[in-house]
Amino acid sequence: MELDDETAWVTKTIDTGCNFAAACRVLCDENPSNYLEPLEHIMLDMMTELWDRRFSQSEIRRAFQSAIDDLPRYAAGEERRS
Repeated sequence: MELDDETAWVTKTIDTGCNFAAACRVLCDENPSNYLEPLEHIMLDMMTELWDRRFSQSEIRRAFQSAIDDLPRYAAGEERRS
């Protein structure tokens, strides 16, 4: 069954987030140089990449704030997924 354009696009956004998160998990688990807070390094690098690809500071900030604000609902009060 072929997806309509909107559903196909939403599926791509989900896949992109999923693939990024999986790559982050691998990098954090490997961490050969024992960086403190490797996820912070990844996120800082991602911010500069978003900026370099012409997203505005406001767009970046709004997207991350929205995600952070929604995390408690998604996580249902848990600090970490078991």
